Amino acid sequence: MKRFLYALLFCGTIAAPFQLRAEDAKLSEPIPQRLLREVLADQKQLAPAAVEMISSLEESERTKLLELCRTDREAARSAILNKLGEKKLQKMQAAEAIRETARLCRQEKDEAKKAELRAKLREQLAEQYNRTTEEIGSRLRIQEQRLAAIRQAYQKRVENADSAVDAQLERMLHAKPAKQSGQSGKRRK
Repeated sequence: MKRFLYALLFCGTIAAPFQLRAEDAKLSEPIPQRLLREVLADQKQLAPAAVEMISSLEESERTKLLELCRTDREAARSAILNKLGEKKLQKMQAAEAIRETARLCRQEKDEAKKAELRAKLREQLAEQYNRTTEEIGSRLRIQEQRLAAIRQAYQKRVENADSAVDAQLERMLHAKPAKQSGQSGKRRK
């Protein structure tokens, strides 16, 4: 029973994150979890970010990446790491631009220019907020897929309860008795 629960938890926490968005799953084939783990073998800590990045790609890019994963894993690994690096660099540059605009706005004495900088800063902050909202939405879709996989496994377990109990019963009744080491008829404590 514990093994099944551990397997179920493992499937829910490891297998599901490597799936694409639910609405995109019909459009293109997801990158299989084993393949993605092999591609990111020495960078497993990047798998959640890679899944999020892959789920945000256009269908054509995902298809190319899947083909690359199958044909040239080192190139696929390099492509994934490059995309992640680009995404991180874009975030850092956007944050720096926001800080710079805020600094200029604080230092500006002319009210007209200050209002212009304030409007620019608001636009930058709105873009950053919307990007973060999209990332949260992507993570939420991934979590919903995990939950759906766990629910499906649970439902299958409930439906197969009788046959699973019967199979366990048969295994236990037909099991060979374990040999006790050196002690005949005595119980161990």
